[in-house]
Amino acid sequence: MKKTDFHNDESNLQPDRHKIRLLKVTQRKQCYTYDGQVRRERERSTELQRSNEKLKTEIEEIKRNETELQESRNLIMANIETMERFRALFEHMNEGFFLAEMICDDSGKPLDYRYIDSNPVFERVICKKKHEDIVGRMNSEIQLFPSDWIETFTRVAMNGCPECFEGYSDDFNLYLQINAFSPGKGQFACLVQDITERKQAEESLRKADENKNLFLSSLSHELRNPLASMMMSISLLKVTSPDLAKTIQAIESLERQTLHLSRLVDDLLEVTRISQNKIETKKQRIELNDLVSGIVRDKSPLFSDKGVALEVDTFSKSIYLQADPSRLTQVLGNLLHNALKFTDEGGNTQVRITEDEDTNEVIVEIQDDGCGIKPELLPDLFKPFTQANAALERNGGGLGLGLAIAKGIIGLHGGSVSASSEGLGKGSLFTVRLPLAQNEETNPKTSLKESVKTTRSLQILVIDDIPDVAEILRSLLQYLGHEVITASDGPEGLKKAIMFKPEVIFCDIGLPMMNGYEVAENIRKDEQTKDIFMIALSGYAQIEDLKRAKEAGFNQHLAKPVDLDGLKQILTEISDNGQS
Repeated sequence: MKKTDFHNDESNLQPDRHKIRLLKVTQRKQCYTYDGQVRRERERSTELQRSNEKLKTEIEEIKRNETELQESRNLIMANIETMERFRALFEHMNEGFFLAEMICDDSGKPLDYRYIDSNPVFERVICKKKHEDIVGRMNSEIQLFPSDWIETFTRVAMNGCPECFEGYSDDFNLYLQINAFSPGKGQFACLVQDITERKQAEESLRKADENKNLFLSSLSHELRNPLASMMMSISLLKVTSPDLAKTIQAIESLERQTLHLSRLVDDLLEVTRISQNKIETKKQRIELNDLVSGIVRDKSPLFSDKGVALEVDTFSKSIYLQADPSRLTQVLGNLLHNALKFTDEGGNTQVRITEDEDTNEVIVEIQDDGCGIKPELLPDLFKPFTQANAALERNGGGLGLGLAIAKGIIGLHGGSVSASSEGLGKGSLFTVRLPLAQNEETNPKTSLKESVKTTRSLQILVIDDIPDVAEILRSLLQYLGHEVITASDGPEGLKKAIMFKPEVIFCDIGLPMMNGYEVAENIRKDEQTKDIFMIALSGYAQIEDLKRAKEAGFNQHLAKPVDLDGLKQILTEISDNGQS
């Protein structure tokens, strides 16, 4: 091809240029153009880079914001959980709680306080009001607390010093313990606890201590009187020449006062047994009309001597109980004794027996027209160690334990005993209620022996470390016709038991060197003495004492002081068994 043809033929040249340009663009992967387009592409690339960097920055900012947002969300949830826990504690805590703010006048003087919040315990247990009836109300409107408490609440709210105090609310009829503190200026919050039961327990202890002191005072008085009489009787026997009348008078006085002391001790032991639930009853089927009539017959001479009428109104038909006759005799006898004690000459006492068909119970009422009982004494009349005051109030003397004993014994029979009186000078009424026995065939009555069989002479050993007791018991036994020797301690008693080989041994429990239980155990171990009939003598007469004596080997247990009739009965039984 000619050179001129190449340069002159533009149609052939132009496509080649485009091919070269496209080839370069393809190879470099860039867009190159003429007339400044390369510069614009570079600027555009720079802008894209800047946009990319800005976008990256914005993305990082968004991520940071999301992290902060998540942290805030977690914090909020933790706060919500904490608030829920505090709300649960607030609503389920045992103490009542309320928050209040002080209301002051223009000079800043507190006038009242407004309740801001309260928990369910405060609402239900303490003030017995609904939440909406408390929150937003002034204390002067709803009178939840005494008005004089505002002084304490003001100190707490204004000074920020917590205070704890106890007080009684007449509106709630409760003793309250208040723990007050200030959560902020002008506000106070209180934890409120009902301490009524604790206060009542403290008051009961205080009364018990007071009654104990009164009881001990009454006991010393009651012991001093018979002891004084006994000492004077003894002095009379010493200084007077042999005078049968005066001797009999002194002896009778000694007997009366000894019996009185014995009854006092028996009452004390009985109350102890009842309080420890260790009293025994031997129930059998009995007819109540006969029992009450017999008690009235026994007490009639005492009423006649004082000039007090005693009447009995038995039930129209036979009425049966499942009861311990000796225990019921003890209770009804004590109630009649009280009626006699507090009724003046010319007075009247009535005993009535009726039946309550609705409750299937028999009712025994003992009513007198004596000095009556103060109404405030009635609630505590049957409580042990609280009756001494009642007895002194009624000017009757005595330890006043009979009613506590009566309540305990009647309770063991499934019954109840109560007292009522219209006041001083208007008499009193004691009511005993007992369940009727189930319908059964009447048990045939067993009659007591009219007379005690003549007792044969027994060989007896008395072991006691108190010489007076040993000698008096020996004299009584010799008076009954028995052959008696004594020993002053356990080892001596064991020697004399082997040498003398008695049929009966009376052994004191509280011996020196070797106590009575050990003596009995050693007696039972020896072939020569193991069959001797042994009787324990002790001032301890609780159920566990009798059980321990039996386990040691004693055949029988006698509580001191021992009376002549009791000795005679036991020795007659031993004699009869020996003869049979």
